[in-house]
Amino acid sequence: MTRRLRLLAGLSIALAACAGPPEPAPADDGGASVVIVEREGRPDFCSGTVLTGTLVLTALHCVQEIGTDEPADPASISLGIGAAVDDPALSRVAIAEIRVPDPALIGSAAELQGNDIAVLVPARPLPLPGFGLPGQPPLPAPGDSLTLVGFGEDRFGHVGRRHAIEVQVTGRTDTGFTYTGGGCLGDSGGPLLNREERPVAIASLGTSRHCEPHLTRYAEPLAPFADFLSDQLLRSGRGN
Repeated sequence: MTRRLRLLAGLSIALAACAGPPEPAPADDGGASVVIVEREGRPDFCSGTVLTGTLVLTALHCVQEIGTDEPADPASISLGIGAAVDDPALSRVAIAEIRVPDPALIGSAAELQGNDIAVLVPARPLPLPGFGLPGQPPLPAPGDSLTLVGFGEDRFGHVGRRHAIEVQVTGRTDTGFTYTGGGCLGDSGGPLLNREERPVAIASLGTSRHCEPHLTRYAEPLAPFADFLSDQLLRSGRGN
């Protein structure tokens, strides 16, 4: 069974058990390549997409405040490795550096579209499988299904547990695409996987802080950043 099918199978089993208290299992395999992105002094968190042991993606708005022209101090950011934010076995890895494609003042949420991506360089290599560097997959078309993996609120109301959910592409924007069916506060930076189990985008901004399946969320495609990401891997001194 493929990784994508295992992710969705776990969700189907959970739905079938609705007669009792729902306790969905966290996503596995592909989920193991998704980590928690925490910021010191803040109760909220984001998700991170592990491309390699030395390259983790997240949304820029997770590490840079609107109204500022550079990311936060890397020392204030850490990665959480585990199945849930409150997992007693959660291990944390410090961040050595935050890199962005084009440092600039972000004056509004609208200015994040097309720029909502940041590279986190761990202080030590992560002991996790990575999705690998993205190639140039075509932008998903309206009606396509993708799998979102993240730590935001799931369909059972649990927050901070790694989960996977199928979402539907609803349209395209000048810089990316929109989707519905999932994606809540905490999922930002998590991968959107295509049928080949490859990340084609990361979760970006939503139209509301509330978690309703019908609400639209924006995705930040990875293909436009392929050269930038390859350069970052080489800069880390661990390129193949």
